[in-house]
Amino acid sequence: WEQLVTPARMDSLDTLAAEAAVALDEITRSDTPTTAEDAEFHFSDDLWARIIYDFALAARGDSMDMDHMIAALVPIYFGRVASLVIETRDMTTQQAEPLVERQARAFEQAKPGFVEHWRAGDGLKARKPKRRATDKKAKPSKPSKPASRGKKA
Repeated sequence: WEQLVTPARMDSLDTLAAEAAVALDEITRSDTPTTAEDAEFHFSDDLWARIIYDFALAARGDSMDMDHMIAALVPIYFGRVASLVIETRDMTTQQAEPLVERQARAFEQAKPGFVEHWRAGDGLKARKPKRRATDKKAKPSKPSKPASRGKKA
């Protein structure tokens, strides 16, 4: 994720991951009678919008495979979905509608910064992941030139 989002948002993701780990541990511990209904986890609308914009800017750079970028977004997406499920677990669809509007406002509020970076062409450029020594492939050897064919007289 460090290759795709700003350092500040990376810090926020680290914090969210730690909170999610604690919540999951509390739910799954056999010595504590806890249910999913007791889970506490919140992934803010603002952070979600800014992460999505960071990924869009990174996708604009052509240095990381799109499949890898999408795979990196999946656990973040699941975290966002989990947060919304927890937040809306006792609501009807009608009661949850203001949350959808709230999220849309977060995207609207974050958009000017995104557009500024996009227009400047200085969006976050995804960096290629560093290769480990075991990942290196042998350089292909240059193909040998075919033997020259003599002209027949």
